[in-house]
Amino acid sequence: MINELQRRRFLKGAGVCLALPLFESLAGRNAQAGGEPDGTQRLVVIGHPNGTPQPAGEMEMAPGLRERLAPMEGRYSVVQNLDNSAIKYGQINTGVGTPHSGCFHGFLSGEMHEGIGNERMTFDQRLAADPRHQGARASSLSINCNKRPSAQLGVPQQWFNTWAWQGPGQPVGAHHDPRAVFDLLFAGFEPEDDPAARALLEQKRLYLDAVLDQIHDLQPKLNSTDQVRLDQYLTGVEELDRKTASILDGGLAQCTVGERPEIELNPDAVAPPASLYPEVVDAMFGLLTLALQCDATRLVTFAFASPAGGGSVTGMNFVPGLEGIESGWHPLSHWSAPYGNLSNDTELNRRDFERIIGWHYDKVVGFVQSLDSLVDAQGRSLLDDTLVSFGSWMGSAVHDPRKLYNILFGTGGGAFAEGLTINANERNIADLWVSVMKGFGNDPGTLGIGQTGMDEILI
Repeated sequence: MINELQRRRFLKGAGVCLALPLFESLAGRNAQAGGEPDGTQRLVVIGHPNGTPQPAGEMEMAPGLRERLAPMEGRYSVVQNLDNSAIKYGQINTGVGTPHSGCFHGFLSGEMHEGIGNERMTFDQRLAADPRHQGARASSLSINCNKRPSAQLGVPQQWFNTWAWQGPGQPVGAHHDPRAVFDLLFAGFEPEDDPAARALLEQKRLYLDAVLDQIHDLQPKLNSTDQVRLDQYLTGVEELDRKTASILDGGLAQCTVGERPEIELNPDAVAPPASLYPEVVDAMFGLLTLALQCDATRLVTFAFASPAGGGSVTGMNFVPGLEGIESGWHPLSHWSAPYGNLSNDTELNRRDFERIIGWHYDKVVGFVQSLDSLVDAQGRSLLDDTLVSFGSWMGSAVHDPRKLYNILFGTGGGAFAEGLTINANERNIADLWVSVMKGFGNDPGTLGIGQTGMDEILI
C-alpha cells in the first residue's frame, strides 16, 4: 500500500502524468506531478487573403468570429495589433506588385523583396533547414487551396501562389491538388504498430488499474467535500483508462492512409472551378491531419487561397446565408466602399464578408479539434505537440497591412502559452515568427525587420 503522498506521484511512470487533487482531509501531504513534452514539434501556418471585417483602426476580431472559436476555448492565444509593413506601405505598387501580393510576400519573411529574383527566405524554411526538424517524408509542405490563374501587373503567377521561399528565385512549390499531396506523402506508405509504444500503453493500463484500486481504498478517509473532488477526478482517470484500452484494442497504427482523394482537378485548367473549392479545402485539411499524425511532415504553410481570393473563388454560394449571392470573397472585402456590384448597404456587405471569413474559421476550428482528438501512447494529443498559427496577411478591407491579429492554437510540444490575449503594440509580424522559432529550438536573433521577438507567447 502506497501512502497518500506517494499516491500523488504514482502515475509519473510509463508516461502517465496525473496528480490527485489537494484534499483538506490530507492537508500537508501533497506533491505535484508534471510531464515533459516528447520532443516532436509540429508547425502549421494557415493564412487567408482579403483581410478581416475590422472597421478601420480597430484591432480586435469581430465578436461573431470570436464566438466561432468557442469549441477551443482555453486552447488558443490571440496576438493582436500586429504590423505587416515589411512591404513598406505606400510603395507597394512600385515594381513589387499589388497590395495583395505585397502583403502576401512580406508575411513570412519580414523583409521587403526588391523585385523578382530577390525573394527572402521565409521563417518556415529556416526551420526546415534545421536537422532537428527533418526526418519526415517531406521536410516541409506548402499548400494553396485555390491558385491564382495568371500573372498581373508584371508580377509572375508564382508570386501569387507561393508564400514559402528558400531564397532568391527558390520558391517552395505550393500544392493545389489533393491527389498530388496524397501521392507525395503516402505513395507506398505502410504504417506499423510500434512495439515500444504498445509496451508503454500496456504498462500504463497496469498503473491505471492499480491506482484506481488504491484510490477507492482512500475514499473512507475523506470528508464529504473531498469526496466530491475525488469523484470528479475519478471521472477523468476512468476516461483516460477507456481511451488507453481503445487504442490498444484498435491498434497503435492510428494513421490509416485510406484511399486517394476522388476530387478530379483538370491539370490543364488555369484554376479549379469555384464549385470545387469547399471539397478541396476539406480534402486538404484531412490530408494535413493524416500527414501530421503519420509524421509524414512537420512544417506546413497552408494558404486558403491566393491574394485577392484566388481569382476563381468568385461565388460563395456554399457559405450559409450567401446562397444565391454572386458577389465573391474579394469584392465583399471592400464592404466599406462602392466596389463592383456590391450593395450600397455597408452593414449588409460587412455581414456577408464576415460570413465568408466565419466559414473559414469553422474549417480551422474543425482541423484543430481533429488534432486534439488524436491521442498518442503517452496520452498527449496531436495538438499538444503542434502549434497552429491562423490569420490574414492583411488587416481591414482597405489593403492595410496594420492592425493584424494572429491566433495560435496548441502548445507546440509545451513551448507556447495558451489562453492569452496579447497586444503586440504594432510590432511587426516578423517579431512573432522570431519567438516561434525560439520555441522550436532555433533562435534566429532577428528575422527581416523583426528585431525584438514576442516572447510573451513562450512558456
